Amino acid sequence: MPDTRYHPYELNYLLSGNLEEGAAVQESAKIAKIIQDAGGIIEREETPKRRRLAYDI
Repeated sequence: MPDTRYHPYELNYLLSGNLEEGAAVQESAKIAKIIQDAGGIIEREETPKRRRLAYDI
């Protein structure tokens, strides 16, 4: 019998700071499609935005 319980996860990711806003939105859509194609459910999604990191990578 398959396990049908709901297991919520949170996903955060970093994109290159060189991407323009439109390209960042496209990359976000690609990631969402991968999750949905694998059977995942996206409950909440935010538009990608530039943020200053606490330290340089």
